[in-house]
Amino acid sequence: MKLTRLDIHSVRNLRAARLDFSATINAFIGPNGGGKTSLLEAIFLLGRGKSFRTHLTKDIVSHEEAELMVYGELINVEGFKYRLGVSKNLKGFSSYKIDLEPVKQSALISKLPLQLITPNSFELVNGAPQERRRFLDWMMFHVEHSYLGYWQIYQRALKQRTEALRKNMDPSPWEQEMAQFAQKVHVARDKYISLFSGYLSQEIALQGFLPISTYYEPGWPIKEDFLSVLKGNRETDRMMGYSIYGPHRADLKWAIHKRSVAKTLSRGQLKNLIISIHLAQANMVREVLGVHPVWLLDDVTSELDLVTRQYLLGRLVERNEQIFLTGVDFDASFKELQQFSGKNFEMFHVEHGRVENIGARLEV
Repeated sequence: MKLTRLDIHSVRNLRAARLDFSATINAFIGPNGGGKTSLLEAIFLLGRGKSFRTHLTKDIVSHEEAELMVYGELINVEGFKYRLGVSKNLKGFSSYKIDLEPVKQSALISKLPLQLITPNSFELVNGAPQERRRFLDWMMFHVEHSYLGYWQIYQRALKQRTEALRKNMDPSPWEQEMAQFAQKVHVARDKYISLFSGYLSQEIALQGFLPISTYYEPGWPIKEDFLSVLKGNRETDRMMGYSIYGPHRADLKWAIHKRSVAKTLSRGQLKNLIISIHLAQANMVREVLGVHPVWLLDDVTSELDLVTRQYLLGRLVERNEQIFLTGVDFDASFKELQQFSGKNFEMFHVEHGRVENIGARLEV
């Protein structure tokens, strides 16, 4: 999938912008605070229907504006074209469209698969479990079409059970539904995590790591009946205000010889591992679905040394996948990319919310 055009209205300091993109590499350079990350955020809104920086719409909509809008045109590997649109207003209303027809957020997600790497991504291995669950769910939404429905039903039942416990009502009906769909979620996750582990093994071999194992923790003692677990923890869950067991508490772990990679690898090695994890996930989605993701790389120069940046960017160019990346200046890795890609390289200068295509000014 390639994003060929993007129209932005009232996304943070980007009041209005219309951009045409290269099918391969698009670099946004300029001073910090100028709007580079907001450009990636606008693309993310188009592909996920939400921001990767905040869950509050008021933080995304431009000052003194009531609504944001993002419009994009895509073309897939077969040459089919799609038009996507997202709008959000300060009253909490969101609209998603494909080819001008209203759709659910889940339909939007399926059209523009995105791989996002930001400075926060480097906490994937040793950060909070929520980050790993988001990583897992993105993969599951794309490779297992029934998963989203299972997950939404489970989440609805989870919310209703929590409310029933809070009001001292009988939570049994919701527990029955939670147990049924927790098992479906678990089976789907378990299947594809095993598949993902194979792709990860291939990637880490390219970087010379020792064999790394992926461990999936389902969120409850899997040998115990989940319905019994829910019933046995009602009082604890009532006092805590949430359910302490379930697939919403799942986690992914990576280890070398059963020792946590966070305690075994250096910081530089962990960054390389995270790159391998993202590449493995993209490989899996591409081979299962035949879909090439679009890569959003925000300020990787601050987290990766030159050699590692060149490895990552070189791998992405080899894959013929579209890249959007940000940086303060036109550094050595950017120059190498431009020389390699030639006319398939576009560069944009971003400052004070204004975006200017300067690709034609640079010598190849």
